[in-house]
Amino acid sequence: MLINLILFTTCVLIWGSTWLAVPYQLAHAEPIVAVAWRYSLASIGLGTLILALKRSLYIPARFHKMALLIGLVIYCVENTLLYEAQKYMVSALLAVLSSCVIYLTVIFQRLMFKKALNAQVLIGATFGLIGIILIFLPELKNISFELGLALGLLLAALGFIFSAYGNVLLEHVLEEGAPLLQMKFYAMTYGMIMLYI
Repeated sequence: MLINLILFTTCVLIWGSTWLAVPYQLAHAEPIVAVAWRYSLASIGLGTLILALKRSLYIPARFHKMALLIGLVIYCVENTLLYEAQKYMVSALLAVLSSCVIYLTVIFQRLMFKKALNAQVLIGATFGLIGIILIFLPELKNISFELGLALGLLLAALGFIFSAYGNVLLEHVLEEGAPLLQMKFYAMTYGMIMLYI
C-alpha cells in the first residue's frame, strides 16, 4: 500500500512538473533530442526502481511487440509532437489541452474495444479540465491567435490523439496480464531507442 502511494505521488509530481520543465529543455535542445534525454533518464530510473523493489524485468515475449508499439506511439511520436507544439504556445495552454486526452481515451476505448462510456470518468475529467483552466486563466488571457499558434494546436491535437491511442493499447495489454511497471519500462526503452535512431 505504501509503495503504491509513493509511486502514485511520484507520478503526479513528475507529470505535473512536466509542463514547467519542457521550456527549459527546449532552450537547450531540439524537441526530439530533449524527448530522448527525458526518456533515457526515465527508463534508467524506472528500471532501477523495478530492481530496487526486487521485481524481475522479465515479461513474456508476446508482450514485447505491444511494448514496442506503445513505445513508438506514446514515448516517441506523441511526446515529440507535444515538444514541437510547445515551441509555438505557452505551456499553460498545452497543459489545459492535455486534459482532453481523457475524452479521447474514452472514445478510443469505445471504438476499439466496445467499452461502455464511463460517466464517472467523463464527469471527473470535466472537473479536472475546469480546474486546470482556472489555474492557468491569467496566462490564457494573454494568448493571441496567430499562424504559429495554429501550427502548435495542430501538433498538440495529433499528439493527444497518439496519446489516447497508446493509453488504450497499454490498458488492453495490462488487462491481458502484462505487469505495469515492466511494460512501461520496455515501452519507454523502445521509444527512447527509436528517438535516438
